[in-house]
Amino acid sequence: IIRAQVTGIPPNNTKTLFEELLRLNQSDLMHGAYALDGNDIILINTLVVQTLDQEELQATLDSISLAIVEHYEKLTKFFN
Repeated sequence: IIRAQVTGIPPNNTKTLFEELLRLNQSDLMHGAYALDGNDIILINTLVVQTLDQEELQATLDSISLAIVEHYEKLTKFFN
């Protein structure tokens, strides 16, 4: 599992934020997903280690990075 900590869970607007994360999981993330880990929002991607090659690992890292950049504006509104 590749995971990136995105941010902490804000004190307000959590229901709306969680709904947005579910929408992003469905529409924008093909192989990964936003998830909760304690009080943190994380982005995960699951890989099969036995067949993992360098290109697949790089594609996963690129995908996570791209998702964070593309979703930044959509998610920051929940933290203002």
